[in-house]
Amino acid sequence: MLMDMDSKKRLYLFGFAFILVLGVVAGARLLRLRRPSLPRAEDVPDNPASQVCLKISQPDNVYYCLAVANQDVNFCQDLDTPSEKKLCQGMAARDLSYCREIQEAEPKRICYYELSLLADEFDYCEEMENSKQCYFAFIYRLHWKSRADEIKVEYCEKINDGTPKGLILKNICLAFKEQDSSFCQEDRFCLSFFQQPLSFCQTPFKNPDGEFVEEDECLLHRALSEKDASLCENIENEESRNMCYADMSTHVSPNLSFCDQITDEMIKVFAKRNT
Repeated sequence: MLMDMDSKKRLYLFGFAFILVLGVVAGARLLRLRRPSLPRAEDVPDNPASQVCLKISQPDNVYYCLAVANQDVNFCQDLDTPSEKKLCQGMAARDLSYCREIQEAEPKRICYYELSLLADEFDYCEEMENSKQCYFAFIYRLHWKSRADEIKVEYCEKINDGTPKGLILKNICLAFKEQDSSFCQEDRFCLSFFQQPLSFCQTPFKNPDGEFVEEDECLLHRALSEKDASLCENIENEESRNMCYADMSTHVSPNLSFCDQITDEMIKVFAKRNT
């Protein structure tokens, strides 16, 4: 996949992006942190971010959330494996050196993706084995978050390796930068990120990797790019639909009614707290 579905999320009052928070969600689910009970009140910082974390019922997710929200690696102690601990510490400390030490592929990927966005450091992706996927995710988020003016021409060159796939990615990047779908040169994957008829996603097409793009993924791209929450309800996959509504409620159009459509407890808690 060119774009990880767990990677797409927004702005939070306690100073980090919701895009990071869904990285927190993804990380917490991946790690399955095991703690016997919720933390004691005296061990939790008295701030709005921590109060959000304490609204989550699963103790494992609470500790991971507290670590990242408070930038406190102490909440990462006693995790089950070195990779789990390093991911938690890297996200909490905002320190790329922890990502480098992670051995397992999935937590390592999450660590690089989310820290590059949190720190607004495009070049953090360079160290990844599949760096172009990370670069593309970074550029795409700037596009749908209405920060296209921050996309640099050199970003577009970075994802162009001279292959047909690289040229497509470069054109998509330029289309994002200029907010002009004519740069897509009729490529349907590129066009899926811009306003289209409702039926557009019903016609199969491939991404630059040659993989068919599922209708749900296409609808999510379009909902975010067009800032149209009505497209979220057409997404069949529950997790993708939750992300779509969460993005809308916290970044595009603050609206508690969107939060009520979210079925994932952790995502709903964050979305309602920041709407």
